[in-house]
Amino acid sequence: MSEAKGRVRYILTRLCLNTGSIAVLKYLEGTLPSEGFILAVTDSGEEIKLTASTTEKRVYGLTDYFAKRGLNVNDQLFITVIGEKLQLESIAKNRDTKPDLERPAQSTPSVPKAKFERQIIEESAYVREVREVKVSPYPKGILYPRSGETSENGAAKAETKLSETIPEAFVDEIPTARETPPAKQATPFEAMLENVHTSFTALGYVVSALESGLLLETKLGRLGHRVALAVTDGKLEMDAMNSILKAGRVTGVKYLAVAAPRDVLGFLEPSAAFGRVCKVELESLSDLRDLAKLFSFGPLELEGYWNAGSINTETLESLEANVQSQIQSRGLFSFVTLALNHFDAPRIITPEEIQDKLSATGITTGTITEVLETLSKPPFNLLSPMGVGEYHLRANLERGLSDVAEYVSSLRMRLRHPVVNANAEAETVSSGK
Repeated sequence: MSEAKGRVRYILTRLCLNTGSIAVLKYLEGTLPSEGFILAVTDSGEEIKLTASTTEKRVYGLTDYFAKRGLNVNDQLFITVIGEKLQLESIAKNRDTKPDLERPAQSTPSVPKAKFERQIIEESAYVREVREVKVSPYPKGILYPRSGETSENGAAKAETKLSETIPEAFVDEIPTARETPPAKQATPFEAMLENVHTSFTALGYVVSALESGLLLETKLGRLGHRVALAVTDGKLEMDAMNSILKAGRVTGVKYLAVAAPRDVLGFLEPSAAFGRVCKVELESLSDLRDLAKLFSFGPLELEGYWNAGSINTETLESLEANVQSQIQSRGLFSFVTLALNHFDAPRIITPEEIQDKLSATGITTGTITEVLETLSKPPFNLLSPMGVGEYHLRANLERGLSDVAEYVSSLRMRLRHPVVNANAEAETVSSGK
């Protein structure tokens, strides 16, 4: 078994608990698989099989584990890579820490009483949880001293035994509850905030908390932008909304925005003192996310809509029109490429000969020439320009497309198994191996 690569912490959300999965976030990309299966060993020693979804960027198969551990929203999951397996440890923060008063008294030697301190247990993007935590009256490392072992030797034995049996995550605090409380249901606002967070993350933004709202950031260098976004279901006080916008303006964001349901949005009038505010219809976000799955677009394409002052169903229609235009261009490319199947290689062909095969489509020789030029370049290399409008068809279309497909497959394999030595890879490619 190889050494552990590191231990990372993951905070569970309502979506995680409902779907029995965890998201492959940016900081987890080197820890969790992007696709396929992987075995995980739980803190109880049980082996479970997990499945990674490339399209959804989530790892599934944790429903039973979450239930057995009684995990809840904002509880912590620690993940460690050990060899080809994952080690899972969980800490349930939402526990009843009141002493069990009905338990009969035990005839044990008198011990010092534990003290309680108020501590911040978890501070996530949206929730700050504070509770009383028991502080051991014993010296550090001696959690449960046994009767008759009060010497330094006995204390050392107790500490050694505990360090061998209790995972690192549990040494600082041992849960005292005997029952798991019922799972807390996310409030409508929390569900709404999570939906907005998920939608803009899927659209390519880096999303973090800003006051009680969200901060959207991009990784586009000089073309990047930042958005301060207040989210409301109509019950958010105007002062709270303006506080988010003010915080965004203070931090130097480029755009201010408010997201709300369609029937609420028209009644919102955030203060103009901080600048122009873009209005975002919540109903349009899921449709935008679905459209992005069909055809890639992201913050660069959306910036114009922040500037225009609204993201709504009209935005969706506009983006769909742009997508349709690109799909039509792809269709033209496909028509011209497939027309090459009418010719046996090797031979010389011209745009006019291809146009004869496509006379019913209305595709011009200019468009055909553009496609032929593209097919003459890597990674296609299906043709060689011979000048004066002539092209050498080097191989039959099926053979040429098979070569391209093999090349694409090799790139995908390298995504799963990155080459460590870039120089060695370059030598391999140049040698044709």
